[in-house]
Amino acid sequence: MTFKETEYPGLLGEIRRIAETERDPALALERIRELILIENRIPLYPGLVTLVGQSLVEEVSVSDLSPGDTVSLDADGRTLLGIVAERKGRSLLLKNAVLSEHIPQTRVDAPEKARRLNRNALETSWPSLVFQRRSGKRAAR
Repeated sequence: MTFKETEYPGLLGEIRRIAETERDPALALERIRELILIENRIPLYPGLVTLVGQSLVEEVSVSDLSPGDTVSLDADGRTLLGIVAERKGRSLLLKNAVLSEHIPQTRVDAPEKARRLNRNALETSWPSLVFQRRSGKRAAR
């Protein structure tokens, strides 16, 4: 393995950490997108991408925000992600805002088509690569 290849597990670990700990799904996606952009800029240094990725989110005072900043915040019991268009005191105007909301159960009038997540993609695509896990959760078929 080359120097570059040995550091990719750390980068994947950082993505895993984001997916498991970030409570705002929209922010998690933005953080992962930013990691990809950084990796595109310095592809030979995945270890540095990981280090930089750990400092992508910083908690700041609202008074420190400027137009163009991407922010995630809790307001009125809702988690929002958006781009600051304007700040007046503690009042923010966010553009391209995404509302992250957990709904335990809901009924919808569905369109003709839906996108289903295939949680067995490895099993159906490459069954020879499915091995018994130590925890016994999934077995080879």
